[in-house]
This record gives sequence, C-alpha cells and structure tokens, in this order.
Amino acid sequence: MREIIFNGDKVEIYDFPDEVDVIYPPEPVSTSKPAHEIVKKAIDDAEIKVSKNSKVVIAFDDVSVPLPLPQTDPRRLMVKEVLRKLKGIGKDQVTLVCATGMHRKCSNAELRQMLGEVASAYRVVNHDCRDVVSLGETESGYVVEINRYAAESDVIIYLSVPFLPMNGGWKSIAVGLGSYTCIRQHHLPQVLKKSSYINPHSDMHRIIEEIGRHVAERIPVVHVDAVLNNSFYRGFVSKAWGNVRGNDKLGQKLLMSLSNMMPSHIKSAVRRRYRAGYEVAYVAAGEVDEVHPEVLQRVYEHRGLKVGEKYDALIFGLPNMSPYSVNSELNPILFHTMVRGYLCNMFEKMLRKRAFFVVQNPVYEVFDEKQHPAYREFYYKYISKGKTDFDGLESAERQLVENSKLMNAYGNGLAYHPAHAVIAYYWGALGMERLEKVVVAGSKSPALKPLGFESAKNMDEAIKILKEMGCGKIAYVSIPPVFFTY
Repeated sequence: MREIIFNGDKVEIYDFPDEVDVIYPPEPVSTSKPAHEIVKKAIDDAEIKVSKNSKVVIAFDDVSVPLPLPQTDPRRLMVKEVLRKLKGIGKDQVTLVCATGMHRKCSNAELRQMLGEVASAYRVVNHDCRDVVSLGETESGYVVEINRYAAESDVIIYLSVPFLPMNGGWKSIAVGLGSYTCIRQHHLPQVLKKSSYINPHSDMHRIIEEIGRHVAERIPVVHVDAVLNNSFYRGFVSKAWGNVRGNDKLGQKLLMSLSNMMPSHIKSAVRRRYRAGYEVAYVAAGEVDEVHPEVLQRVYEHRGLKVGEKYDALIFGLPNMSPYSVNSELNPILFHTMVRGYLCNMFEKMLRKRAFFVVQNPVYEVFDEKQHPAYREFYYKYISKGKTDFDGLESAERQLVENSKLMNAYGNGLAYHPAHAVIAYYWGALGMERLEKVVVAGSKSPALKPLGFESAKNMDEAIKILKEMGCGKIAYVSIPPVFFTY
C-alpha cells in the first residue's frame, strides 16, 4: 500500500510491503451544535462563587495545545463567556494568566490569537515560574508553589483544552501555574519511566493530583475544559485526505505532496502558519474531580484508538512539529522528546516487550536562538559530547539555571526556562526503557549518534534492519492527526 509519510516539512509517498499493517487515526466526528452554544451552556450551568470584592484569576493553556493551533481558538469563546458570567466584577479585579509552566512566554500576537479582544481589554500576564508563592507541602511531602496572582486570588478559573489524556485536570494547576521546583518533582526519569504519562493513573499524575488538590483546599478552583474533535485537516486538504485514507489513490496522494516543490523556507513558513480545523465537541465546567472523568472519556472518543494487536516495531513519519516548537523549528533534543517521549507514550500499548521504532525525519541540527538557547547549550555542552546518562544530568540542570544569560532570555524574552531543555530530555525516559532500537530513515544528521539513534539511508533499508532484528509484526502509524492507542 502506498502511503503518505510526513517527513519533516516534506510530504512523501512510500509503498509499504503487504505484511506491514497501517494504523490510521480515528475519523473526525462532526459536532452537532455551534461552538458558542456548547461553551455558553457549560458555563451557564457552572457554579462560580464570587462576590463584588473578589479577586479573580482566569488562567488558560498556552500555545503548546492543541497541536497545531486551531483556526478558531476555543479559548476566545471560553473567556468571553466566563467574563459574562462574572458581570459585576470590576476589570481591575480580574487577571488573566497564561499558564506556561516552564515554557516560554506567549507573544502579544499569540495572546490575541487565543483571547481575541480580551487580550487588550484586561490585564493579561504570562506565568513566570520564579514569581510564585509557597502553599506548603502535601501529605507526601511534595512542594507546592504556584503563580503569585493565582495564590493571592479568591478563585482560580482555569480554561483548558485537553488534547491527550495527560492534559487538563489537576495538571493544569500543578504544572501550568507551578514553579520549577514544583514541576520537577513529577518530571524526573524515575517517575516517567514507570508507566506511560498518557495514562491518567500513572505515577506522574498521582503526584500532580496530590499537588492540585492541596491547592484547591486553599483556593477555590473552577475548571472549564473544551474537548476538540480530530479535524486536523481543513479545506481542500481535508477532502484530499478523506479520499486517500485507506485507498491506494496515487494521483490524490501526489497532489498532497506537491508542497515539496516549495523552497525549504516557504515550507517552514507554511507549517508555522497552518491552523487546524479542530471544532469544539464538548465543554464541561465545574470542580476538577467532578468534570475531569467525563472530559477524559470524550478525549478517548475523539483521539483514542483501541488496538488489540501487539507489534515488534512501529514506523512513523514525523513532521517538524512539537508542543515545544510552536512558531519555531524542531531541534535534536525535541526530536528525542517526540520519539522516545510522546510517540512511545502514545503508542506504548501496541508494543511487545522487545520493541523497535523506525522514524522518518531529517533531524536538523538547528536551534531557534530566541526560543531554545538553553537547548543549544545543553546539546553542545552535554549531549553531543556523550553525556546522556540521566543520573549525571542534574549538574547540567544546575549549570543551565545558574546561567544568567539564559535566565534573562527566559525572564525578558521568549525563551524556555533553562532547565526545560533537560526536562524535555527526561521526557523520553519511557522510550529509553522500552525501545531496544530507534532507526531514523533518510537522515545523515550528526545528532543521531550522540542521541543513540541508528541511521538508515532510506525506508527500504530501515525495514530491512527491522527484519534482520527478527521483527515479524510491523505497523506503520499514520500521523498527523495526533492520536493515541489504548
């Protein structure tokens, strides 16, 4: 079967052998009602206890979700309806906090895209994981430090767009509004390698829930969660994809690959500006433990795929996209994060005990100087020199955090927190534990060897390597759209 493979910013066609299964994402489910009606009803039905003197924080997910950003952002609708619900509360009593965790700040243009006219009508700030207030420790001894505005408010209203089972719920508070110390506790390799963080009952989420509930015991928290359908494609591309999915229609697939004729910088610009056709499918508002179970169920309905088979090897094409490179480029550390982190966690349920991956991506040794200066420092000072052992990277964290130039880029620019580079590397802990080998097809990048990846000159050679390793059961997983298996 000839299938489309997204290879960085290129769209390629490969004729897979008959013995390779093809796993497609769930079909998008059309929504039955307009988005504004779904949002309005959920917020109308929610109880938000405020008085005329209340200080209110409205926190919201940053641009890392959904991936890619939608043409119509649900946060605009949610914030508009929440503010309508808060009629009588003065503007000076309301602060909107972009819950970035340890991510970079969102630009003014990105804030306007997410919030619309509200971005200029109200006080809007980006969370700074250094500007926090301590709320003590949980019963298990986990440090609880959250955003100063949130800690000093009378109520936190959080607007979330849960894209995967790992999103939303208490994670919004504990991570989105947390300090570096607070976040690091559940993002360590010894926590992440125990079970998939896609699993909402994993060790990571157990710690996160304990921290989140500790916050809610002191400050009322209201969650507004918007689940989107899986309409990644839109316009003529959506129609073309619908025609080629599961069909060997070479003409239609060649049409989708015409973008390869564009120069590299144009393809990069198109990718950065692409907006998905996601639609609001479901919205719930209320206390986290009341609404999150139903929200998770809806995420599974729209983005989850039940697969009974177990495979020796999975094959992927990886676009130059990640939650941590929005409006930027995929660097080698983030390639590791996507492959051993996201892909392994999202599809871990399909893997046999001895598992292999083949991934097609150029893996460019490129770093965005505005967003990823700490990633560059971490890569060239540690990873490229073979310092990849998890146990030895705590010193790297300390040195990056103590680097005043990198910290200034985070505090006053659009850079990720210096330690985020190391934590993004930790994010691949499960893949380091579960995957015996990862073969990167069609790349000669110098980044492959220090990151522990094997190179194959093309997909033919990569599949040959799998067969030589005794892989009998192989599947190609077609992404995008983003989905996961269970």
